[in-house]
Amino acid sequence: MEYWSDGSEESSSLKVVENGKLLPCSQSPRCGCIVTDWSEVWLGCYDIQGTRIAIYNFPKKDWDEETVIEKRDAYVQAMVYCNGCVVISLRGQTYNMLDIFDAATHRKLQEHTLPDLVFSIACSSSQLYFGLASGSMKSCLHTELLHRPANHWTCCKDGSLPIRAMVCMRDDLWVAAGPKIFVYATTDWTCKKELQADRENELNEVFLMDSCDDDAKVWTVCTMTGGLVTGWKGVAMTADVDSRYDCGAQVRRLADSLSSSPSDRMQDETISCLTSAGDLIWVGTGIGAVLVWNTVTHQLCSLFHPFENYVRCLLSFNSVQKSASYSHLTPQPKSMLVVGAGKRKGNREQSSQTQGEAGGSASSSSIITVWRA
Repeated sequence: MEYWSDGSEESSSLKVVENGKLLPCSQSPRCGCIVTDWSEVWLGCYDIQGTRIAIYNFPKKDWDEETVIEKRDAYVQAMVYCNGCVVISLRGQTYNMLDIFDAATHRKLQEHTLPDLVFSIACSSSQLYFGLASGSMKSCLHTELLHRPANHWTCCKDGSLPIRAMVCMRDDLWVAAGPKIFVYATTDWTCKKELQADRENELNEVFLMDSCDDDAKVWTVCTMTGGLVTGWKGVAMTADVDSRYDCGAQVRRLADSLSSSPSDRMQDETISCLTSAGDLIWVGTGIGAVLVWNTVTHQLCSLFHPFENYVRCLLSFNSVQKSASYSHLTPQPKSMLVVGAGKRKGNREQSSQTQGEAGGSASSSSIITVWRA
């Protein structure tokens, strides 16, 4: 079944938990992480003035305004939650840094100054992996994060191309560098497989990657594929020919119905983010639409359009690190947090207050919604 919505309705399979909560800052969200133990979401937002970390508390159903984290002249690149800490990579004007915050108190515990920008971070049950702009890859134990200087972290591999994305798949680490995907065994750092991300275009580079342990799948998006999501078999380390989802074609149909101008079509079809949740893959686009594909039937099961501009961030509550308080997480697992720019007119709770708080039109403000599958 294919379901189309403007984001103001609910379907039998997807229901709104939180609809249209305005971010407390004007900066655009770029990345985020779910802090399981404290039922929070941390969002890294930035503009030309710098970075602000916005923290949403689910039990309170509101933003935490008392402990605002700001970083002037630095821009958030990646963030991850592990072992009670939030780890944030920042690009500075004169140097790059990795800041570590206590998730409970929001207090900064450590700042590592780095010669290279950390483009991507992956987290396993015991290790953190850092992909650098220089092409190098480093790792450290969770327990070493606060007590071992960054220049003493293990150097796993050296390469020549920036590591744009990484994901853990069981005992392997999938690494995207340029047009190649490398699969490394994290036990001895041997390269188990080298894959061409796009066989039809050898210059097409991977810029988004996600994984799902439940069905041993890895998902990638390249820069020049016109809205195509590709699935890979995690165990066999081969492309799954059935798991290629043409989001661009679906977005073009939506753009036609909205009379989108030809000059906007390239932006419309851009895939801005993706994440997996069980047997679903969620895809955010430049037109503000979210597509949900069933990875078993390989059918588009939902398409809703809650935003006027880019979908900025998708966070799955299925993929969070398991913890003692996981069962008490609000909202419950099988939920998805969606962050986008500009709530579309006609959606519920759109009001003049929303526009006033944003300091401008609704299209310039960012909104979070939570959907439960």
